Amino acid sequence: MRPTLQQNIVSSTLTLPLCSVACAVVWMLPDVRSASLWGGLAAATLTTYLLLEMVNRNQLLRIRSRMVSATFVCWLAACPFLHPLGWHFVPALAVAGSLFLLLSSYQEERAVHSVYHAFLLLSLGSAFFPPLICLVPLYYAAMSVQLRSMSWRALGASLLGVLTPLWFGLAWMLLSGQAEHVAAHFTPWLSYRLPDYGSLPPRFWVNAAFLLWQLLLGLTHYYRTNFNDKIRVRMCYYVIMLLEAAFVAGLFLFPDHFPTLYLLLILCGSPLVGHYYTLARGGAWMTAWFLQNLLLLIALGVYNHLL
Repeated sequence: MRPTLQQNIVSSTLTLPLCSVACAVVWMLPDVRSASLWGGLAAATLTTYLLLEMVNRNQLLRIRSRMVSATFVCWLAACPFLHPLGWHFVPALAVAGSLFLLLSSYQEERAVHSVYHAFLLLSLGSAFFPPLICLVPLYYAAMSVQLRSMSWRALGASLLGVLTPLWFGLAWMLLSGQAEHVAAHFTPWLSYRLPDYGSLPPRFWVNAAFLLWQLLLGLTHYYRTNFNDKIRVRMCYYVIMLLEAAFVAGLFLFPDHFPTLYLLLILCGSPLVGHYYTLARGGAWMTAWFLQNLLLLIALGVYNHLL
């Protein structure tokens, strides 16, 4: 049977390079001389590389495809509020590297090094975005149930990984006489109040609605077809879904930190959405559906750029 347009796109080796070039053009179009935009593009490139390596090392797609990374890149291009270099890239880079290491510990009896560095990166990310530390119990649950890598050594390595940045950070603060800045950094998070959802801008709801729609498509398709994947691949996706659920909750609990959480949602949502568009079959109907959702992403990008 002749491949459809959708199948040609998702399996082509040119898809990711073309998407990357288009993203770079859109990214730098406002001001090619902007150091902030160039810095943001460099951070996004590094995040994309980590995502690509995670997909390849764990074989998250059954066919040779770069659709997960292409989905992430296109989604980034449609969100100009994520383009300038800012602290919102630090948690994304931390989670990308941490998740890559965590998944590599699958059924490893001596996964001490991977576990230590996974929790170290997570702890470093939480220094810039404190709610990220809430992922620690989820990591433990994933190691115990899905990844089967929990052991006393792994537990000790994880605790050491979490505490290492705190030890060095607190020591540096004390020596430099800035200990009061630690309390000032964490105090706002300890006095949490429910946000006023009525005051949120339309951009929040439009982007959140599109994201939830794409996640619903990806989740529905995956649960219908996951029997085709190997056990390790299924376990990896379950871990990603666990984190994605936490980030969805975080988006509505902390809407004031919309750029940070939306970037994390795109990062963990791209494997699910990329899996859907890569492996879903339906002939001409699926091609039309694929193109329709691509047009919706372009429309979202136009909407965000015109704000």
